Amino acid sequence: MKNSEWGAVAYLTHSQYGRNGHEIDINNSSSYITGNGGGSTNASQASGVTNAYNTDKGVKASSTGNIYGIYDLSGGGADNVSSYIGGTGSNSNGNSFAVATAGVNAYMTLSNKYATVYRYASTSASNSQNYTAYKNAEYGYGDAILETSTAGGGLNCWQGDECTYPYSSVIFFTRGYFYNREERAGIFSFQGSRW
Repeated sequence: MKNSEWGAVAYLTHSQYGRNGHEIDINNSSSYITGNGGGSTNASQASGVTNAYNTDKGVKASSTGNIYGIYDLSGGGADNVSSYIGGTGSNSNGNSFAVATAGVNAYMTLSNKYATVYRYASTSASNSQNYTAYKNAEYGYGDAILETSTAGGGLNCWQGDECTYPYSSVIFFTRGYFYNREERAGIFSFQGSRW
């Protein structure tokens, strides 16, 4: 899944066809049990199952609020997506997945059915500098990054979720965040990751 595909699920979840603006509950299982609901959007981590997917509280962790929705969009294990900043040295071979080529303004956002390579400011830039470079690009919208966030780091995403744009040592995007991040986790959260 790429950021654009995660974004489509997040938008549907947020819409009247999903949770109609209500934030989904976090999967707070430190045992990484799928379908678990923590009972609130900011539940503290717990081992095992707090609320199973088919209980009244468990379904609140689903994208639709019933057992037929998608689970683990908030918390659980941070979900890796096939989206990353390219050409920073540590992943120069990975550029071929999205056929990225360097240009005057570093790497542009390029996408195919397998991956999306994002623009960055420089190989030594911070997450905020890279976010700004991406935000200032003419092609930066449509993937639930800029539409749902206001800065490259901090609690700046919709619903108070935490967002950290990738930089040189953490080049891959992850979504949803981890089981122990409480209110920082959510469907609009994104971070940089080494894997």
